[in-house]
Amino acid sequence: MAALVYGRMAHHLDHIAPLCELLSIPLIVTEIDLLESAKKYYPFIETVYWGYPELGDQVLSRFDLLFCSLTRSFVDSIFSFAQHVHQKRVATVWCPHGNSDKGQRTYFMEGLNEERAALVYGQKIIDFLIQKGVYSQLQAALPIGNFRHAHYLKHKEHYTALLQEEVVKKLPVLPQTLLYAPTWEDEEKNSSFFDAAPHLIQHPLSPLLELRAPSIGTIYHRLTVPAVGHGAPSESGGQTGHRGAMSKTGLMFVGENAEA
Repeated sequence: MAALVYGRMAHHLDHIAPLCELLSIPLIVTEIDLLESAKKYYPFIETVYWGYPELGDQVLSRFDLLFCSLTRSFVDSIFSFAQHVHQKRVATVWCPHGNSDKGQRTYFMEGLNEERAALVYGQKIIDFLIQKGVYSQLQAALPIGNFRHAHYLKHKEHYTALLQEEVVKKLPVLPQTLLYAPTWEDEEKNSSFFDAAPHLIQHPLSPLLELRAPSIGTIYHRLTVPAVGHGAPSESGGQTGHRGAMSKTGLMFVGENAEA
């Protein structure tokens, strides 16, 4: 067994690498920069670099099973020639890369209709696969829970040192730092970044914008972002309140949480 992060899909690394440690299997990458990232952030696993010309033969001659976040059809397109030469088809187990609400109104999860085995975090993603019509063909759906959190706790000292070196020491010395981490933009317009960024740049948050909720030890920074006139919110949004192309009109920034 092995795991694969193909191409420049760096966002797959943080989901696949902890799984490699959990299963004690090697990680295969096809890009030098991902090899360097894996060695830096996940030195606990064996990472192997194979370039595109040699990838198929190396994988098919050594492994019968791959864990990856790629669809079955995409894996077949990558290894089609090697599978023909070796006269075997490498089996795959699909690994989700985040428990997201994305894909509610776009063709995304439907691409998993050829999978035979998949890892699932829990019931929420099972329900999503059922909704998308890509669950009944699975021969195995293996619950794995939040294995990334367990990985972090196991190596907390390592990641705390990286955080200090790569983030904290580069921040200005202030009483409080507010982390704003919006999701990436997609066809469903789920990201708030392009609405919020201009206003955050022009009107930095000040103490006058703070509202304290003592019961949960949280300071909420409220920033009102005016809509830009894209029409009324869609009735078909996902579980996170997707509004299609409409701007986000009531962004809430969480400053600190005693329960976190």
